[in-house]
Amino acid sequence: MPVTTPPLPPSPRPARAARRFVDVARPLAALALALAGFPFAARPYPVTIAAWLGWIGVGLVVGALAGRPRRVWIPWAALAVIAVLAHPLGWDHDLRAFWWLSATLALLFATLGFLVGTAFGGEASPAAELRRRWSGFGRTGRWVAIGVVVVLVLGLVGYSGYAFVVGGRQYVEQKPGPGPCDNPGTAFGWAFEPVNYDGSGEPTALDHASITSVCTRELPPAGTEVVSSDGIPVAGWYIPAAAGAGPTGPTVVIVHGGKTDKTDGLRYAPPFHHDYNVLIIDLRNAGQSGGEVSSGGLHEQRDLRAMIDWLEQAKHPGWLAVMGNSNGASTALAEARTDDRVRALILDSMHSGVELQLGNVIEGEDGLPPWPAAAAVIAGASSILGGDLTSVDPIRTITQVGARPILLTHGSSDPIDRPSESVERNVAAAIDAGMNVEVHICVGAGHGHVIDVCGPAWAEWVTSFLAAHGGI
Repeated sequence: MPVTTPPLPPSPRPARAARRFVDVARPLAALALALAGFPFAARPYPVTIAAWLGWIGVGLVVGALAGRPRRVWIPWAALAVIAVLAHPLGWDHDLRAFWWLSATLALLFATLGFLVGTAFGGEASPAAELRRRWSGFGRTGRWVAIGVVVVLVLGLVGYSGYAFVVGGRQYVEQKPGPGPCDNPGTAFGWAFEPVNYDGSGEPTALDHASITSVCTRELPPAGTEVVSSDGIPVAGWYIPAAAGAGPTGPTVVIVHGGKTDKTDGLRYAPPFHHDYNVLIIDLRNAGQSGGEVSSGGLHEQRDLRAMIDWLEQAKHPGWLAVMGNSNGASTALAEARTDDRVRALILDSMHSGVELQLGNVIEGEDGLPPWPAAAAVIAGASSILGGDLTSVDPIRTITQVGARPILLTHGSSDPIDRPSESVERNVAAAIDAGMNVEVHICVGAGHGHVIDVCGPAWAEWVTSFLAAHGGI
């Protein structure tokens, strides 16, 4: 009778080798993903909610790939490598006072995302795995964890709530501080026409002292000839071109920035005065115009449209450009989206998004953490204004003006709208959309001071730009 030999059991060696390979390959792959993912997620959104969501999202994916909580060293190691490489790669040139808080939040969010993500990398269901880990903390550990979370949430809610209520109100109520009450006549000796206010008795003779003095006389308010679509009376100055182009000649409208008025806009007028008629306006809640709230361009675009309507009806210009500074630039861009009468745009010291702009102001001027205060201020202001402040973010609107030419000027040392967070992002968005955009950077200039630091160069930039695009 033949004897059968039983089959030998399979050798455990291949299975063990496969497990060892997986145990080595998974953390290495997770580390590579973390090194690539964290910078990619955060760089497009510096110090915004989107950045923190990016950290959490990458952490989730890295954790799911790593598979085990004890491999939490992976995101930590990746962040350490990124911190070392930040300087040679030029990522740290915009460090702020609260960089350490941003870095701590990034570490916490990445770790949180990683630990939750590891629950998706095991054999049990994610919910069951998370419950098992929670039970493993023990009663005391769970209460400590709950207490820490409660303290953090209460602090976050309190800070956000204060920014929402107080910061939102302060944003919409911002007004220009005391300044000069000079006009085109007293500042430069130019002839000008008061627009929508009673200019009788207004001094017009050249007076250099008026530029440096604080205005003490009461200025007449705007009248009823120029009124925005929501009922705000708007005032301004119309300055005929020195070369005698006549009212139908090419015209430039100048729009001031936040916390200023049309007297600040006078700084930008000299390069245009010879060949172009110039209209300088007061936006709402500034100068001689009416209104009691400011909105960063959300409603100010109506003021600009009202003045362009007046200009068209009273002067019939054959060609029109708009020059804006800071929030005046975002106002000009917002209006140009739906107003084809605007043939060219000159935009100085303009932000890309209001959250980034406010974050820098909160940190640089108020000495407070920018996040989540900036987002809360925007939410509070938007609720007061009845509209979304971010809807007129220039990074959105710059792609919506068609083929019309845009000139961007910016200071390299702008602490409010840092170039990497503003003009560089705007230019990239414009180029991606196929826009006709030109950019010039003034080395050493701060926010709104390009005209002061690079005056002759700025004059050459703007006049050449206008001449190249049909201005004269």
